[in-house]
Amino acid sequence: MDGMRQLFDGGGLVPVAKGDARMVMQLAEVNERLRAENAEVQGTLDRIWAADQRAIKAWQIANPGNELVWPDRAQLVGWLLDRAAAAEGAQP
Repeated sequence: MDGMRQLFDGGGLVPVAKGDARMVMQLAEVNERLRAENAEVQGTLDRIWAADQRAIKAWQIANPGNELVWPDRAQLVGWLLDRAAAAEGAQP
C-alpha cells in the first residue's frame, strides 16, 4: 500500500494516508476522552435514577393504593420537602 499505513480503529485495521495518521490519532484521543466523560455522566444519571426510585418507593408506601403510580417529579420533590420539614420539626 504505497503511501498508506494500517491503523487500528477499535473495530479492525483500516488504511490511512500518512498525512492523516496524526488526525486519526487525535480523533482517537478525543474519542477516549468523550467515552470517559460519558461514563462519568452515566454514573451520575444512574445515581439520580436510583435516588428517584427510592423516593418513589417511599411515596408509594406513604400513599397506599398507589403502588403502580409514579408521582410527578415536582409533586414528589414537594412531598419530600414536606416530609423533611416535618422530621426536622419533630426533633428536639
